[in-house]
Amino acid sequence: MLKGFVARAIENHFILLIGQLLVLLICLIYINHFYYENIYPDKRAKEVFQQASCLLLNKTLNSQKMGDDYRYRIDFLVRYTVNNRQYTRIVSGNGLNVLFTERREPKEEMMSRYAIGNSYTCWYDPENPSIAILVMRHYWFSTFPLIFPSIIAVIVFYFFIINFLDVLSDVIMRFRKK
Repeated sequence: MLKGFVARAIENHFILLIGQLLVLLICLIYINHFYYENIYPDKRAKEVFQQASCLLLNKTLNSQKMGDDYRYRIDFLVRYTVNNRQYTRIVSGNGLNVLFTERREPKEEMMSRYAIGNSYTCWYDPENPSIAILVMRHYWFSTFPLIFPSIIAVIVFYFFIINFLDVLSDVIMRFRKK
């Protein structure tokens, strides 16, 4: 009877361990994906991209209807020269992020800082000079979606260690009795 109870307890701990591993894996995959899609490109831009002088040819506040609401994005048409080659590109007003966002007013305020026909500092990718940034993204809340998965991962990891040690001690006790 005691053997059956210990075997069921160990089996239940294994099922719990597998579930915890799955939750941990999902959290880590999400964190990794989010980091490489949303944070790393901006970090790389700040560390690797080279400065150039960009001539602002045009600026547009684009909108996109999403359900009943509108989303907005600023697009700047810039011209810059790298290694005696001229590039004319549309760049976003949010670093490398080209997604539309909810609030119109910050976009209008940003557009007012840039005048068509003036030159501004911009940054280009030395590995691919056709990629440029006029406005670096510095929003701290771009990391906000990582908070909850990180908290969940830490909590699950803690309970995973506790369960793993319980299973390990049960297995050791089982072998000692034999």
